[in-house]
Amino acid sequence: MAWTYDNQFNKIYVDGALVLNEPYTIPWTGNNLDFQIGQHQQLPSSANLRGLLDEVRVYSGAQTQEEVIADMNRSISDQLVPEPATALLFGMGLAGWAALRRRK
Repeated sequence: MAWTYDNQFNKIYVDGALVLNEPYTIPWTGNNLDFQIGQHQQLPSSANLRGLLDEVRVYSGAQTQEEVIADMNRSISDQLVPEPATALLFGMGLAGWAALRRRK
């Protein structure tokens, strides 16, 4: 399932097929609440999602149907890019391993 909002329309896709396309004209305003999926800080806990979420993706803009389908068919692990610190630590470990091999 995917939900998109582009400042005009709410769209819901199920298995890549568009199942809801409704105008949404109420302006979104900022607030100081944390971003949460499956729960709401101002509702009782009984209203929270009771289940599991898998491969959640959040984008800064609305995805097209083609992008939704492409994401649906691509594992989230295919999209992960290591942060610079991870790459640096790997490089340092590799350099240390090479130095040890030269000593032998």
